[in-house]
Amino acid sequence: MPGLVEKKTQRAEGLASILAIGRANPPNAMEQSTFPDFYFRVTNSEHMVDLKKKFQRICEKTAIRKRHFVWNEDLLIENPCLRTFMEPSLNVRQKVAVAEIPKLGAAAATKAIEEWGQPKSLITHVIFCTTSGMDLPGADYQLYKLLGLNPDIQRIMLYQQGCFAGGTVLRLAKCLAESSKGARVLVVCSETTTVLVRAPSEEHQDDLVAQALFADGASALIVGADPNVDTNERPLFTIFSTSQSGKMTCDVEKIVKRGRSLVSTLGSAPTMRAEAPSAKRACATRSSWCSSDGARTSTVVVSEHTTRTRAPLELSARHLARRRTVPPAKQPC
Repeated sequence: MPGLVEKKTQRAEGLASILAIGRANPPNAMEQSTFPDFYFRVTNSEHMVDLKKKFQRICEKTAIRKRHFVWNEDLLIENPCLRTFMEPSLNVRQKVAVAEIPKLGAAAATKAIEEWGQPKSLITHVIFCTTSGMDLPGADYQLYKLLGLNPDIQRIMLYQQGCFAGGTVLRLAKCLAESSKGARVLVVCSETTTVLVRAPSEEHQDDLVAQALFADGASALIVGADPNVDTNERPLFTIFSTSQSGKMTCDVEKIVKRGRSLVSTLGSAPTMRAEAPSAKRACATRSSWCSSDGARTSTVVVSEHTTRTRAPLELSARHLARRRTVPPAKQPC
């Protein structure tokens, strides 16, 4: 057609890799061992002695030592609607979430960019995901302003993804990185329990699980293909494959009916099996990570680049984010 310039899309040659990882938590931290006392005191629920004992057992079963929160006792005192079980409180929760979600995301993204070691002007895409609050313009736009990113950066905002958000954003980042040569994707997930905190209820004891498990924080990744060795880009993990299934992975009605009996097992962390690499040469350790909300499942298979030998081990999602490895050998395994 006259006036149009034919332009062929240039794809990356290799697979997408995670090039940097950043994490951030709010400064307010609480020990899990003392949280039941705090939670029942601040919600004026200390008269629920039996329910408090059950909540203490749930907290112990989670194996969590410490959690970070945006909210604190002062916020709950200033907003009594947050200390009841059913009083309308959407406006207060929304106000806190909309303000804090981009800040946490920006803090995690800053750490990821620093570890990446490249100019932030090279970032071509942003994927921001949160289940906490919803706003327009979205948290992706607020992140763009906080970090001072390029005005022409391509942004994707995902809300209400639930427990499978991590797998979803990695799947999208892999597609973007491999379909556009030179693309560098900033991936951010940020959450706050401000939307969940409320008083306990004898009639809804399943809510205690959320009060015992979740916390506030953000994580960020830089994802890209064909790392530039001239600028010291190096892959931490290679994303071999991603997939999503719409098949139900659990019987939701059965879980609801048996919720109270399952309360001690719902806090188990997702694990990944990683086989030990060969002792004679550098080898990539392949792991499969799955996240699901029951109705949808996202699966991501990654390969960790390492030259060190380890025994077989179980990797939790938190351990995966903490791992730092040396560049892979040139010879494939």
